[in-house]
Parts: sequence; C-alpha cells; structure tokens
Amino acid sequence: MLNISPIPSIFKASPEDNQVFKSQGYKGIPGDLYNAVEVVVDASGQGDYLTIAEAFTFLGTSPGVVYIKAGSYTITATITLQNSQELRGSGYGTLITTTMDAALVTASGDNTGVYDLRLDGNVTGTGQSGISGGGNNITVRNVWIQDMGGNGIVASGSTGFIVDGCRISNCNINGIYFAPVTLGAITNNDITTCDDNGIKFNPAYYNTVVGNNIHNCGSASVREGGILIVGISFQNIISSNSVRDNAGANETGIYIYNDGNAPLENIITNNLLKNNTTDLINQGTNTQIGHNIAS
Repeated sequence: MLNISPIPSIFKASPEDNQVFKSQGYKGIPGDLYNAVEVVVDASGQGDYLTIAEAFTFLGTSPGVVYIKAGSYTITATITLQNSQELRGSGYGTLITTTMDAALVTASGDNTGVYDLRLDGNVTGTGQSGISGGGNNITVRNVWIQDMGGNGIVASGSTGFIVDGCRISNCNINGIYFAPVTLGAITNNDITTCDDNGIKFNPAYYNTVVGNNIHNCGSASVREGGILIVGISFQNIISSNSVRDNAGANETGIYIYNDGNAPLENIITNNLLKNNTTDLINQGTNTQIGHNIAS
C-alpha cells in the first residue's frame, strides 16, 4: 500500500500568507528577508501599488527596484532615488509626466539607475529637468526625455555618471548638462531641438562623449549649438559624434570656450560636423583635434 501523508510536504514548507510579497514571493519590511526589494507599480491595479509615490514610500531608504508597467503616471513631487535604488519602466509605453517646476527624478544616492521609460515635463519652468543627479555611479539608459522647461539631464558633483541610449528633445536649456562630473560617459544618445546646447560641460573632467547624434540645437545666442565645453574642463574625449544642422544665428557644432579658465587637454576626433553655422571653435589649451569631417 502507498503511504500518503495527509499533509504534503510542499504545503508544510510554504510561507504564511502574511509573508507573501506579490512581485517576488515575499512580503514585509524592505530588507526583512532580502537585502533588496522589488515592487511593481501598475495604474490598472495589477501590481503592488497604484502610484510611484506609494512604492517609494514603502521602499524608504532600503535598496531596491521600482518597476512601472505601461501607462500614464502624473507626479506632483520629485521621485528621489536613495542609495542602490532603481526606477525601471516598460519602455516608451511607461509615461511619467508633471506640470511642476522641478526635477521629475532626482538621483541623490549612489549606485542608482533610471531605465526604459519616458519623462514629459510639459515645458514648465526653467527649474524643471527630467533627471537631476548628485550621487556617484548613476546610470540612465533607454530613457525618452522631452519638453523640459530646463535641462533634460543635469548632474552636479557626480563621479561616474553614465547616460546611454537615450532620446532627449525639446528642452528649453540643455539636453545634457554636466557641472561638474568626473569620469562620466555620454554615449549613443539622440539629442535634438534643445534651445541652448545638446551637451554642455562647465566644467567636467575625464569624461567620454562618443557615438551621439546631436542636431537642431541652439537658438540665437552666442555659444549655443551642439557641444559646449566651458571652464577648467580637462582631458575629456569627444569622438565619433554626428553634430549637424545646428544652424541658427550663432550656433556652433563644437565650441571649446575660454571664459578666463581655458579648457585643457581635451581630445576632439573623428566627429562629423555638418551644416552648423560654425562647425568648430577652439579656445582651449593643448586641445588635440584630428580626423573630423566638417562642412
């Protein structure tokens, strides 16, 4: 005869209901069972929370990931990432929008990231930015940033800030502004129709700017256009970018500007500079320039 236990062992090992957490099988205070927590936000009610604010309130200062399903989410306060926290969407279909004159996302902690979502600022106020970063080792990847009243992405006092594969458009100041950033990277982005510059350094140290498409930026003011390097910015590499059609009254493709603190030992190579009012202006010290194709 078969000896069948009245309570199968699989049920004996199951957690109590109050231990179950929807997104990964455990529930409780962040860090209760694991060092990091994952939560899901879904406006239709199929996740752990309906709003992004609720998810981050739950997360507190603990490490973790907030996943946002496709849908439209209007925020009235800045989303703040603490140490080792990430904000992840479901691609272009995850839209975060606001009318407040402030950053939509602030990466104030170290080792944070923003991935795979869309930020729309509705062009509200010059203090509005898509992402503002002050922590170290921040990654922004595959993010659409549009209609910011200020900068698309702004970083200050950060080391290791990486912006990769993003699409930034229609910002009233700069697409990406590093002031200052050390050992960062701006790679493979499409930046268009920003009123001041596609990318601005003031200052920045040991950064790489590679493989970006920067076009139709600048308005009528002097020192606007594709890429502007100001202040004691040194040993940055600007290479293999397409900088074109920045062709307003005073626009420049790449401008190394001496404001009394000349940029030092920057490398400008292998860029395509086409249809800018002026393709390249160099006022730096010991700038290394070569193999660029200009109009």
